Amino acid sequence: MNLNFLYASDNVYYDLMRLSIISAVKYHKGAAFHIFTMDSPETRQVQISRKQKEKLKSEIALLDPTSRILFYDVRDMYLEKLSNSVNRYTRFSPYAALRLLAPYIIQNVNMLLYLDADTLVTDTLFELFDEDLGNHDFDIAAAPAIDGKGIQSGSLFYRNSAAVRTFLRQ
Repeated sequence: MNLNFLYASDNVYYDLMRLSIISAVKYHKGAAFHIFTMDSPETRQVQISRKQKEKLKSEIALLDPTSRILFYDVRDMYLEKLSNSVNRYTRFSPYAALRLLAPYIIQNVNMLLYLDADTLVTDTLFELFDEDLGNHDFDIAAAPAIDGKGIQSGSLFYRNSAAVRTFLRQ
C-alpha cells in the first residue's frame, strides 16, 4: 500500500517535522512525504533551506530507501488561491492554510493524511488507510477539538475525490 503524508513547514519547524517524518517512516516503509514550504509574504517565515531538504532526504534514504520526500514551493499558489482568504487575518500563520492547497498540487493519490510538524507517529496507521470508505463522494476525517467546538486541525485525513477537492478549494 502506498501511503501519502502531507506536511507544511518553514525552517523554524523543520526539526519537529523531521522527527515526525522519521517516526512515520519507522512504521510505514515506502511512504511518500509531501512537504509544502514557502517564504511567507505576510510574516518573516522562511521556507526550508536547500541544506535542510538534502539532509532530510539523506536521513530518510538511510532509514528506508523506498520512502520518498517531495518538496513543493507553494508561495505563488498561496498568493493566487489563499492570500485573500478569510483565514489571512486570524491568529494562525499562513502556513496553517497551506494544507488547503493539497487538491491543487497532489492529485494522483487516493488518500492523504496531513500532519502538523509537531506530530509523532507512535504506531502503524495502516488501519486508517485500509478503512473501507465505501462509495461516498465526500470523505474527510478530523478529530474533534478538545473544547468540543470545531475540529483539531493538526491531523486531517481525506480521500482525494472531486467532492473533497471542491470543498477544500472553497
